[in-house]
Amino acid sequence: MTPQPIVLRSILPLGTYVQGLRQPVVLAGAVLDATQLADDLAGRLQAVLLPHLPALTTAQAALRHLQTEPVQESTDAAQLMLDMLGALVARLHEASGLPVMERARCLSKPGAKVAVLAFPTLSAQAVVLALRWLVPLACTLAQSPAQGSLLPAQEASLQDLLAQLERLAPVGQNNRHFLRAAHQLRIPCQALPGGVWQFGWGRRARLLLSAISDDTGTIGVGWARDKVATSALLRMAGLPVPAHQIARSAEEASQIADALGFPVVVKPAELDQGIGVEAGLQTPDEVRRAYERAAKLSPKTLVEKHIDGKDYRLMVFQDRLIWANERLPAAVTGDGQSSVLDLVELANRDPRRGAQKWSQMSPITLNDEAHELLAAAGLSPASVPAQGLWVRLRRAANVSSGGTPVACFEQVHPDNAQLAVHAARLLRLDMAGVDLLLPDIAVSWRESGGAICEVNAQPQMGQTSPHLHGQILSGLVQGDGRVPACLVLSPDGGALAQQLTQGLQQEGLAAMPATDASALPGCWLDPACGAVVLVGDGARVRRSGLPADRFDVLVLDETVLHSDTPAALLKLLRPHVSVLVLRSQNPESQALCQRFFHDKFLHLVTSDAQLLAIVAQLMHRSDKAHAMHGANRTQP
Repeated sequence: MTPQPIVLRSILPLGTYVQGLRQPVVLAGAVLDATQLADDLAGRLQAVLLPHLPALTTAQAALRHLQTEPVQESTDAAQLMLDMLGALVARLHEASGLPVMERARCLSKPGAKVAVLAFPTLSAQAVVLALRWLVPLACTLAQSPAQGSLLPAQEASLQDLLAQLERLAPVGQNNRHFLRAAHQLRIPCQALPGGVWQFGWGRRARLLLSAISDDTGTIGVGWARDKVATSALLRMAGLPVPAHQIARSAEEASQIADALGFPVVVKPAELDQGIGVEAGLQTPDEVRRAYERAAKLSPKTLVEKHIDGKDYRLMVFQDRLIWANERLPAAVTGDGQSSVLDLVELANRDPRRGAQKWSQMSPITLNDEAHELLAAAGLSPASVPAQGLWVRLRRAANVSSGGTPVACFEQVHPDNAQLAVHAARLLRLDMAGVDLLLPDIAVSWRESGGAICEVNAQPQMGQTSPHLHGQILSGLVQGDGRVPACLVLSPDGGALAQQLTQGLQQEGLAAMPATDASALPGCWLDPACGAVVLVGDGARVRRSGLPADRFDVLVLDETVLHSDTPAALLKLLRPHVSVLVLRSQNPESQALCQRFFHDKFLHLVTSDAQLLAIVAQLMHRSDKAHAMHGANRTQP
């Protein structure tokens, strides 16, 4: 058998926390043969892979863990390869829609026989799949020094890998951005069934399904998804909405358009994100063709009076306008030299555009609607538009159909902001994207005219304004969303945890006991949980890591330190623990703990009464700190 430069010895999905990392980790053990690791192998691995992955967005490029340079300058080929494996696993995650918030860390000492890497991840399976694809590729490149690109079979297997990883990614781009924002705000999160995510623990936790929160009314969501019902409700309240009717055939659509007066809009009545919307239709033939396309997407199709004006998306959250964009339709601008087809290709090179669900903007395509608009302008895909000529390729201005968002929040007239807020409030929506058609967002609709086009109960913000997710989480979640957590490591941990729990309950903190790590998620999920007291085992923690990224209080009996590696246990605990309460009368145990915990973070007790009193005080203090965490950050 040909010797391999890298051999994966083990991949262990711990699902726990180590080394201060704030995502659950997968541990991978690898043996690297320095005699077969050329100095340029890590660079070659990067060079053959990156051309086949989507370009980094601006936000991704700012994240250090996605950069493929080594953490430190090194000439050691083994260290370079370990750094590169960590970075490329992260790049494969991000290319598939799996957000990665922290860089992989090497837990072993340089030169160790088996190198151990810790990969923080939302999906352990994704790390396993990525490593099992990357390591054989690296070995192949080591044995084929002349290979400078992926072979066809390798490229096909890469596409298969990306498809597998994408199936493991969070559903919807909003979830992806909320997860990244939660990490930045230090708010813990966990996946729940049905694509729902929980942000925070216990009584401070909030639930989100994309942009639908646990405050969002079911009735309002139903209204917003039915354009007929939405318009009827807004019209009853005296808000401006365009006249429309449901058409049941292409011919009826044409008749309705004639009655309403051209131009008109044809759109599916029960779809969001501008799917199937065609605006500014001027002739019966255009209406019939638009109806046929819309009817393939939805059983109900609307013909609506076209409102002249620019297309604006106003984002409302908790009765406040928090953002606004003008949405420009898909279009290209002539340069006097390039064809329409070439201009479209050039526009699609914008790294913000991509076919992935999480891309900031969608690619521009030349579909039937685009061909109709080109023909109406006397052009074709092969035509060369004159310098500066703006060539429209979509009637509607939705970002999902290739449109471009332009921020205009600072220009919104107060009347227009209030119109959007009023519409969201009528539908009982805590979060909504309100689409307005107005001549100018800076002029009141009462003066200029205009109308509410749609109200979206589940607006996709990642494409146009990804910064909003942090603002929204800050408004939804109190503090950092955590409730105080105490970890008890003691031979009589069960009895001690029960005493601590009862004491906290008597003092008004709704504490819950967790007899082991498997019971912890049940506490986090319970909205009645105001604190948690977890019983742990020192040997298991040392072997497998911690079941949560942070504990406010660690209660440690000195007998737990009577092992072969007490310093290793304390070293593992320190990054994840705020305060240590040590029950000990042994000066050596006290001195050992003082090496890892400064006096400010170490409390020594000798009796149960002392222990109960100090833990209750610390847990109450932590509860207030969690509630106030980030109180000075910008609110939406």
